Amino acid sequence: MRFDDFGYYGGFTDNIDAHLDGRMSSRWILCHDCVVKFLDTFPNLARTIHKGGHGRSGEADTSHPCCKWEWRISENGTPQVVGDDGEWVDNP
Repeated sequence: MRFDDFGYYGGFTDNIDAHLDGRMSSRWILCHDCVVKFLDTFPNLARTIHKGGHGRSGEADTSHPCCKWEWRISENGTPQVVGDDGEWVDNP
């Protein structure tokens, strides 16, 4: 469901001031830490996010996952996700 379908007249949709090409945007742009806080706050929503939802780009140190939704390619080329213990495991 789109977030702008949640309200009523004068609710969410009247307060959005984000336009793309003259159209109203229904995308939320949040930083990584805010997304993690959001998903920690709403665990039922978090359960709808598959493991390996995002990877880090560039020269970032991936020896330790930044959050439980991260993925990486191991040194031997195997895709990995974050296990229940917070460490890398091969993608099941």
